[in-house]
Amino acid sequence: MQSNKVAICQILYAKAYSDLVVTFGDIPYTDAISIAQTSTPKYDNQKTVYYAIIDTLNKALAALDVDYEAMGTQDLFYNGDVAKWIKLGNSIKMYLGLLIYDVDPAKATAMVKEASAKAFESNEDNTILHYLSAPPNTNPIWVNLVQGGRDDFIPTNT
Repeated sequence: MQSNKVAICQILYAKAYSDLVVTFGDIPYTDAISIAQTSTPKYDNQKTVYYAIIDTLNKALAALDVDYEAMGTQDLFYNGDVAKWIKLGNSIKMYLGLLIYDVDPAKATAMVKEASAKAFESNEDNTILHYLSAPPNTNPIWVNLVQGGRDDFIPTNT
């Protein structure tokens, strides 16, 4: 079902932007995708970005339907298991709730309570990208260090 595929993409989008805003603080968000219109996108404050990500995540979770397929074997994380994508989305939602607690405790508490019952339950739910044992789909670190034959050890002064 197309809506499941779009919702999964939105969950990955929310995860990527949550990592960016946690790492860098204020980031380009509203203008970030419209690079054709401006080469210097404005920076949005963290609160604006968090709330936009939460809205995107809520829409994605509402659109996911376990009764329909999503990507099947093309899904490298969960092999088309929509129920696990719902768990991932809710786990991200809980994480975002914890991050906004200091500025909006009521919203954060509601988010965590709502998402906790549908979030990860064990390590079996983890999102893991399984690399293949043969190129070109191998671990990029292995490609750089082993396959690339790198031996660029650098001395340092500790």
